[in-house]
Amino acid sequence: MSVLATESIPQTRSVLELAVRNHPGVMSHVCGLFSRRGYNVEGILCLPVGDGARSRIWLLVNEDTRLEQMVKQLHRLE
Repeated sequence: MSVLATESIPQTRSVLELAVRNHPGVMSHVCGLFSRRGYNVEGILCLPVGDGARSRIWLLVNEDTRLEQMVKQLHRLE
């Protein structure tokens, strides 16, 4: 999994763009990471890319001091 971009949105929100291998449970892994750390996800969009073997996930999250750590944790997901 790779984090492709982080875009700041006014009112202390950010959009994280992830490129993931599309498999059963990938959304659960991503959302579980946030849930286990008590970090709220405001919105999610997930779309397949090409033949469907890969997907893009966009997460709308609140900006806080833990965001940088959350991005580091996302890089560690398989």
